[in-house]
Amino acid sequence: MREMYLKNEENFIHELEAFLVKARSVPDVLLEDFNKKFSLGISLEAELSPKTFEDKARQLRNTSALDFIQWWKAKMNHIRSDPLGSIFFGWKGKRNISVHRKVVRPDLKKITLVETIHLTESVTIRKYDEKGNLIEESKSPEIPPKPIEPKPAEINWFFSEYPNENVFEVSKKLLDVVKGFVEEAKSRFT
Repeated sequence: MREMYLKNEENFIHELEAFLVKARSVPDVLLEDFNKKFSLGISLEAELSPKTFEDKARQLRNTSALDFIQWWKAKMNHIRSDPLGSIFFGWKGKRNISVHRKVVRPDLKKITLVETIHLTESVTIRKYDEKGNLIEESKSPEIPPKPIEPKPAEINWFFSEYPNENVFEVSKKLLDVVKGFVEEAKSRFT
């Protein structure tokens, strides 16, 4: 699947953006779902912020809703403080994720060198007389070296905020973070 995306950059970027939008919406969707669950009555037409949720829960003296919003805020702070979480749920409503392509280059910590050495195998037999004069010489035929195909340049995708792992690995980790967030909310508050 990865190779498919690398061949079509435009589709890759489009689908990655869609994935990020959906992943970023999870905290807001949780607020909406638990607004309904706790019967807070906050209109879904209005912006549902954590403050609005908390104010309404206090007004209704709904301790379960207050427990939820305190957990939600702590969880969001924890996610934002993690380098991975800050990419997706960054401070100040950050919404513009910069994805760029770069050729993988070695750095001071990791250098990979490839060197090709051509070897040919042949045997030479020399026959000398008792005086040291060469009488006969025979050689086996040389085996020509096999042509070596150059390795193609490796291109990976990286988030500028998380440059040490490619987008595919980071996205898998994000999916785990989002999944854990939802599962923990469901197990604690349903």
